[in-house]
Amino acid sequence: MSYAETYQLSVIYDRRDMADSDDVSKETMKKFMPILQDYYPETLKSFYVLGANLLYRALWKIATIFVSKRTEQKIHLLEEVDKLEYFITKDNLDEAYGGSLRI
Repeated sequence: MSYAETYQLSVIYDRRDMADSDDVSKETMKKFMPILQDYYPETLKSFYVLGANLLYRALWKIATIFVSKRTEQKIHLLEEVDKLEYFITKDNLDEAYGGSLRI
């Protein structure tokens, strides 16, 4: 079994309290996503964006042109925290997101 099959990463990007003009987060994501896609494509299991408003969703539709279909399927835009429970069990979800995991 390879490393990528054994260890995979799920990322929760919480935008709920961010303004749409949050340039630091945008720049971070512009750098982070290509690294995951180009160098660790099998490491990313899933990427959850909380607080994905209408503008963010529209920008994501444009961005999907530049990412592979496989990567696109790993990314989930969620408006509310409670939607995480559809993807992550409470045992593996931090208390801050409604789970029972203490970090």
